Formats: sequence, structure tokens, C-alpha cells
Amino acid sequence: MFTDSKIKKFKFVHIIILLTVISIGYLYAEQLLEFGDSAREGLYIENNGFYKSITANTMYQKLSFDGNFFTTWFKQTVLYIISPLSNMTTGYHFVVFFEITILYFYLYINFYKDFKIKKIKNLTIIWVLVFFITTILYSMFMFNDGMIARSRFVWVFFILIGYEMHKSIYLKKS
Repeated sequence: MFTDSKIKKFKFVHIIILLTVISIGYLYAEQLLEFGDSAREGLYIENNGFYKSITANTMYQKLSFDGNFFTTWFKQTVLYIISPLSNMTTGYHFVVFFEITILYFYLYINFYKDFKIKKIKNLTIIWVLVFFITTILYSMFMFNDGMIARSRFVWVFFILIGYEMHKSIYLKKS
């Protein structure tokens, strides 16, 4: 009986936190988008600065909640996932693409195998969502293959290590 009340309190606290985050996100969506867009614009100008192109400032697409937002988001996410495939000019790009393909494959096999285990199915779903959300967020701020390679290795290893640690702790407790 005691554990049921603990679980109910735990779920209630999570629901309250989720509703608070959603409310804040809804109320301050424009300000959050402007803040993120200013950081994104700075990274864009750093990558395509005036020393490379006099039109760098005019070519930048500002983010706003309209149809452009979703097309920009989708395009950037696809380019982030397949990078450096679209610009495969050197051996370094081939090696980076090969390494990230192996990591994606290992991540997929791990998630797929663990998704079938009923005991850790919800945990696997949470980490798959973490993977996709971080992919979407990172993709909106990265503009060249070097930036993508450096950040992608870090977060893929974070997902792999975090998931395995969380899974082993969860399995030990149950």
C-alpha cells in the first residue's frame, strides 16, 4: 500500500512538472524562439561570415512559427543525420560517415533488441525520445560538417552510455 501511494505521488509530481513546462513553453514560445534564433544566427554568421560571403546576412532564414519553421527544421534534421554524405570530398569525410553509421547501427540494434523486453520497454521509449529530441535540437544549430561531427559523437556516446547505465540500474532494482 505504501509503495502505491509513493508511485501516485511520483506520477502526480511529474504531471505537475510537465504541465508547468508546457505552460511556460506556451506562454513564452516567441521569446524562447527569438533567443534560440539569435544563437543560431550567430553560429550561421560564424560559419558563413562576411569574410566568405557578403550575402551571409541576407541568406539567413530567421525562425518563426509558420510553415517555414517546419520546412527548415525538417531540412536541417535530414542534413544533420546524413552529414557528411552530402559533401563527401575527402577521406576524412568518408571515415566520419563510416564511424557515425556504425554508431547509428549499434544504437538501432540496442534499442530494437531492448524494445522487445517488456520489463524495459518504457525505458527504451524514453531514451529513443531523448535521442530524437537531441537530434532535432542539435540540427537547428549546426551548419557545417565539422561542427556536426564534433557534436554528434558527444551526444551519441551520451545516449549510448546513459541508456546502458540507466538500464543496468533499473534492472538491478527490479
